[in-house]
Amino acid sequence: MSRLFAFGLALAMLLAARSARSQVLPVSSGDRLDVAVAGEMDLSRIYTVDQDGNIFLGLIGKVTVKDLTLAQVRDALVKELSRFLKAPQVGVEFSERAQITVGFTGDVGKPGPVRLPKGKRLLDGLAQAEGLKLTADAHTVRFQRRDEPAPRILDLTRVLEKDASLNIELLDGDSVYVPALPIYNIEVRGAVNKPEVMVRKEKLRLLDAILAAGGFTDDANRRAVELIRKGTAVPQVFNFDNVLTGKDGNPVLEDGDSITVPAFKKITVKVNGSVAKPGTLLVREGTSIQGLIADAGGFLPDANKTNVTLKEIAGNTRKLSLPEVTSPDAAVVVPDGAEVSVGQLQRVAIIGSGVAKPEVYPIPEDGQTQFQLTDALSLAGGPIDRAKKKKFYLMRKNPVTGKADVLEVNYDAVLHGKAENPVIKPKDVIFVDADPENRPRQSILEKITGVLGAFSFGGF
Repeated sequence: MSRLFAFGLALAMLLAARSARSQVLPVSSGDRLDVAVAGEMDLSRIYTVDQDGNIFLGLIGKVTVKDLTLAQVRDALVKELSRFLKAPQVGVEFSERAQITVGFTGDVGKPGPVRLPKGKRLLDGLAQAEGLKLTADAHTVRFQRRDEPAPRILDLTRVLEKDASLNIELLDGDSVYVPALPIYNIEVRGAVNKPEVMVRKEKLRLLDAILAAGGFTDDANRRAVELIRKGTAVPQVFNFDNVLTGKDGNPVLEDGDSITVPAFKKITVKVNGSVAKPGTLLVREGTSIQGLIADAGGFLPDANKTNVTLKEIAGNTRKLSLPEVTSPDAAVVVPDGAEVSVGQLQRVAIIGSGVAKPEVYPIPEDGQTQFQLTDALSLAGGPIDRAKKKKFYLMRKNPVTGKADVLEVNYDAVLHGKAENPVIKPKDVIFVDADPENRPRQSILEKITGVLGAFSFGGF
């Protein structure tokens, strides 16, 4: 329940009970009493209680009413009037209570002296002073009575929670001071999503302030967060990774503190080769080669992760190998202006029903031996028994026409040294046919045409 809602609720309850309570409040000097005597118009009027606590009725004279309840005043009047009237019928109500002045200062809506009818209580006075401000400290309200040497400290939250004993009846000359909660101004600037000077009623810690400012931006250097205390010039530097793990403290901030989150410097790096998004990238200084590849969309399926080249702007070149994220080279930091090239796996397609394991295979890159037809077929488990070994087909894209050149190879002759064992080049396609097993015959041209159409020649 909010403080303002609770205050309104308590005030409404107070007003609802006003009529009943007025019947038991004692009469005091300055009160105006509305007296009605049945059949006696001359006696029925409003009487003011004088400084001695008396009222004067024309027929019976002085009647002392101070400190009596309304019921007791009525009984006193009935008794006196009975000397002159038979069974008098008398009614007595407050027409207006005597006024008192109470001072309200501090964090209230309208500070200053408040005039109230006598008998009013603390919540009545606060309502006249337009209630508490949002910044008010309702727990330590100071209440000073004129004849008391020291103020009482009141917790108004308990009054709002219906602790009637604290809703003190006010007397003339009382004063009420409502202190304000301390306000903390904290500035957060730099690489955060919502830089601002934040105003808080409660103390914050360093982590709380960063979160309240929307957290770090993507380029924030969270390992060098600076805290400058009010009145000092030398910043304290915090590594937020250590703050989160508890290795570094999470200090309480004070009014006037400022926090600066620096941003990483940006550098330009060119990435080409077998990555998803080749091109010139703007990345933060200190980015690793693994992070750069991720920024470039990651490796393509045909990327040769063991053949990555880092060329620095000064001309120095390094060969890197990144088969795993945990590879030692993955942590190499990329300098400004560098160029990174990711090699492509060199592969050969071995297809057709005449090999044991038709598939696309990488061509070994040892650089020492030639990779020939027989080497490629061994990767695919070799020809099966039904393979047409005298007519293998080696297909290679013609760089001029863009179409496939088809070379017929007699595999048996190759094995016996009677024919050349062709050297395999990247993106070659080897087609090995087999004798059918009770299936309709199909021409070699039809088979090759169908295979190339389905395989999208040269695109693997």
